[in-house]
Amino acid sequence: MEGYRLKHPFSPVSPKLNMFDPPITTTATVIDSPKENIYRASLPNGKVIIGHVPKALIALHEQIGPDTRVRVELTPYDFSKGRIVSIES
Repeated sequence: MEGYRLKHPFSPVSPKLNMFDPPITTTATVIDSPKENIYRASLPNGKVIIGHVPKALIALHEQIGPDTRVRVELTPYDFSKGRIVSIES
């Protein structure tokens, strides 16, 4: 196996891997809160997602209620869950 070369993910032969893809930011309207830190929200296209507030923004819990418009970050890999990052005015 002289001519065989193992392709390692970080070898110069393989394409460059991007380990971080930026989140997709959009607005959503909160429908309800089935649990204390979990919110069900509707996107502009009608899809319903599950949203959560990060620990750094725990003060937003008191301001979020039904029919509140929020800004949501979604990963490009899973559009069913999102992170609530702010409240839209």
